[in-house]
Amino acid sequence: MSGTRIPDGLEKSTKPANSGAAAKHTGKSDFPPLNSLSKAPSPGKPAVTTGGQTVFAREIFKQTAGALGFPKDSLSIALLAFSRFFSLSPDSAQLGALRRETFASLKTSSPADTKGKAVLEAEALAAVIAKDKGVVLSPDTLERYARFLMPPEFAENKEGQHNKENREKKETPEQDKGREEVPGAEEIQAIAGGQATENDLFDFLNRLPGKNAQHWMVFPFKIKVRGTELDVILRILKRESVSSGEDGHLIADITGPKRKWRCFLQKTAGKLRADIRVFPECSSGTLKQLQKEAERCFGKKPGSAGDTGGFDEILVKNGEDQPSWVEDLCAERLPSINKEV
Repeated sequence: MSGTRIPDGLEKSTKPANSGAAAKHTGKSDFPPLNSLSKAPSPGKPAVTTGGQTVFAREIFKQTAGALGFPKDSLSIALLAFSRFFSLSPDSAQLGALRRETFASLKTSSPADTKGKAVLEAEALAAVIAKDKGVVLSPDTLERYARFLMPPEFAENKEGQHNKENREKKETPEQDKGREEVPGAEEIQAIAGGQATENDLFDFLNRLPGKNAQHWMVFPFKIKVRGTELDVILRILKRESVSSGEDGHLIADITGPKRKWRCFLQKTAGKLRADIRVFPECSSGTLKQLQKEAERCFGKKPGSAGDTGGFDEILVKNGEDQPSWVEDLCAERLPSINKEV
């Protein structure tokens, strides 16, 4: 890293991610620990508990915000949801710093319209990513980074248009025609990595490791398949696990002219799970066909020693027109902890 130039608007933080005074909690319920990614259920999948009550994560995030002395608004909920995903234990100092960083470029902390919600989610995610990597982003740099985390229809900007024009100039006539077949993993990796290195901010942040033995990377890129151009954002979180090797998450947002897909791919203790959302809604018959295609492409293949390779569990279902990662994280059911106990 010593030979890597630090982009403008970004500097290393001098404070640890969990700095600040310990929070004092009030009320009948306390929030569950937020520092265990391996125990977090998949997006939209209920947590399994024994002999206790569970509540939606959104309610726990609201209780946590109130206990730390902050508004129970959309901004607090988003910051706490992402902090939990990144295994960061929030305190009053940290949550306050994150709110100040994101609120500087937001018009409201509880937007009502779809675009406002997408902007808030992207800004909150960008701020938590920077906190996890131990860096501080200037307001302009935070906004610039967040634009690449938003749905393509909300992220149009001069920089993105400039990068697109540069890529188009470099492409040959054969590349302009696109591909007839969906590219394999190695080709996608080359395309995503190549386009990410064109942006000095992404290239730098993707190289930085995070806290808690984890590494977060973002790869926005465009690809043309059978004449259809797709906007793709890959978000990858790799986590080193002593007991099971490398665990992690991959969230892929794919936007085409008529349809969108959000794919949650998770590896935990050597088990692979795929949760695929389709937008707008498909008929039940179409969903069944997509389920069969997904199982054929990504499922385990019969072998002499049992099923080999592929995902252990694959789920394909309809989703909302404007997918929100915050809403997925808030839809989890978490154990409610009674302070009297």
